[in-house]
This record gives sequence, C-alpha cells and structure tokens, in this order.
Amino acid sequence: MTAYLSLDGLELDPALIRRLPRALALHHLALVVAEDEDSITVALADPTNPTARQRVESALGDRLALVRSDADAIRAALDQAWSADTARGGVLVGGATPLLPQLTDYAQKVVLSALPSLHIDPALPPRLLLTAEDDPTRCAESVLSAPTSVWLCLDPARPLRRIVVATRTGPPDWQAVEWAGQLARAHGSEVVLLAAAPPAHGAILSGHAAYLSPADARGAHVTDLTLILSGYGVEGRLRVRQGSFTEVAIAECASSHPPDLLIIGAEKSGEQAAYILSQVSGRLAGLLVLKA
Repeated sequence: MTAYLSLDGLELDPALIRRLPRALALHHLALVVAEDEDSITVALADPTNPTARQRVESALGDRLALVRSDADAIRAALDQAWSADTARGGVLVGGATPLLPQLTDYAQKVVLSALPSLHIDPALPPRLLLTAEDDPTRCAESVLSAPTSVWLCLDPARPLRRIVVATRTGPPDWQAVEWAGQLARAHGSEVVLLAAAPPAHGAILSGHAAYLSPADARGAHVTDLTLILSGYGVEGRLRVRQGSFTEVAIAECASSHPPDLLIIGAEKSGEQAAYILSQVSGRLAGLLVLKA
C-alpha cells in the first residue's frame, strides 16, 4: 500500500516540480516533491494508475519513490510552481549592430508576446539570447558559444507560420514543445513534430508505425508531446523521416516547405544544431536551440 503524504505546510521547490511539463503533471496529477542521491519522491493522486506511473518513470528514471497525496493539493502546488514569479528569465538581444533595432522589435512582438516568463531585463537570470548575424560562420559561433538558449533570427520580416520541433524521443523534447505550443498559440502557427526513423529492415512502415503506437516507447513519447500541445490549445502534426536526427532535420529544412522556425531541444554544446545550420542556413528564417 502506498504511503500518504500531506502537502500542507510542505516547502516545495518550483524548479524541481517543473521537471515534469505542466500539461503532463496536470494530466496525471503528479508532483515532484523531493530528490536526494537515492531517489526522487513523486506524489500521485492515484498511484495505482499504471499509465501515470509509467509516464513519470520514463521522465524521471527508475529510482522513484511514489506517495499518494490529495488531488486538489497537487493541482494547487502545480499552479503555484508555474506562476510567472517563479519562472521569470531575461532575454539578451545581440548580433550585428545594424539589426539591433529590428531584433528588439522582433523580441517584443514575437518572442515576449508568446513567452510571458521572459523579459528584456538585465537584472533577471539570462534564459535566451536573441541574435542575428549576416555571416554564416558567426551564426554557428553564436549557437556554439552562447551560455544559454539561443534564438537565431535569420529573417525578422518572415511571419511565424510554421514551427518544426526536431525531436529526440526523450524528456528534453518537452521544453521544446512547450515553447512551440506557446508560440503557436500566440501567433496561430502550425506545429510539426519531426521524428527520425532508422532504416526499416522488415516492413517498410515499421519505423514509422512505432511513432503511432502508444505501446511503443516512441509512440508514448509522441502522445506526451501532443498532450503538451493540447494544453496550449494547439494541434500538432507528426512527420516521420528516415535517417538520423541531423539528416531528417536537414532534409526538412531543405524541403519545398521549410520551417519558419526550427526548434531543437537538449543541446548541451550546440554542435548538432550548428552543423544543421551550416547545411541549410539559406533556407531557415529562424533557429531556436534550447540548451540543457
């Protein structure tokens, strides 16, 4: 029998709670309450629900310590963790000097209007570098050297009609899809989840079918991502291409309908994003690299 944990008076860490995306946490009523060297303690409204247990474990690993807590208390704690005051971050605007006024305007109209936790305020911890360069080498250097997430605005005049998220089939995709959902909600953009499938050794559809079946880990991950989008009132489309992560991203950007913004999550160094950019720099209007 799972132990009961009362959340009354318990001091919770908002950053720890946000390890699970808001839409997933609310859907499964799951709250991360503590972490130490041995375990991560998660409160569930219904610990007997096998789907909730599986999705939380896939996100946080197998060293979970599950407890049961009141559903209303979990909802209240989740709402508090995602309040604007606990997630505010700064936007740095940089790049080629002639483009600075245009970039500042782009930040206000496109970025900040969609991502209310971000502000152009040097007193806040930096979360995003918004920059533009007229030289491909400097663009790549911006992706590689930025200590925070970086948004390369290669064509500030182009509307944000189509957003493509290059997925890696792991929890770091969640942040990328959360940003895509907020941007799409604000600007009416189409969102495409781009997945890479290895060459099929048997049936030609086998690699693609895995992303459509909730019984497969890849399909369950896509279900999580679409759940995040639906939390923002956005419908996403899944596109599966054969090849590696970088191959499918390059192919999508080189297609007849390239994205207005390509979002890549889980980039610690930015090397893969810089390589993709070097191959398709003339085709992209924007590249958002979320560094882990």
